[in-house]
Amino acid sequence: MEHSHCPHRWTKTIWLSFVSVLASFLIMGFISLTGNQAKADCLDQSCPTPVCLNNIKEIGEECDDGNESNSDACTTECKNNVCGDGHLFIGVELCDDGNTVDGDGCAADCLSCDIIECGNGKVEGDEECDDGNDIDTD
Repeated sequence: MEHSHCPHRWTKTIWLSFVSVLASFLIMGFISLTGNQAKADCLDQSCPTPVCLNNIKEIGEECDDGNESNSDACTTECKNNVCGDGHLFIGVELCDDGNTVDGDGCAADCLSCDIIECGNGKVEGDEECDDGNDIDTD
């Protein structure tokens, strides 16, 4: 009587065949473990250069909404509109001065504008000095 750890005699053969077919599909690019079929299709370097603003998200693009507006979620550079990129995301950001630094007119989180006041004792924005009063001749 033959003893085996496998419940069926052909289990090992079937499993090896499955792994072999799966490996072949991966190599040929029919399936992708990353979920990005475009990467598998472009292994031979014959893929066209991505075109921004064609409403198709391609390799190298964070987004592509097909419009020429920098005021929505996707910029005209096909990058996500984020705080500090210099593009005001309408309905999300109150300001965006191109950085994430407080005290220069726009808060670091782009959700509030810094009020720059001459005479408050703090050098802010484009002030060269601020001595804490409104007297220009002192």
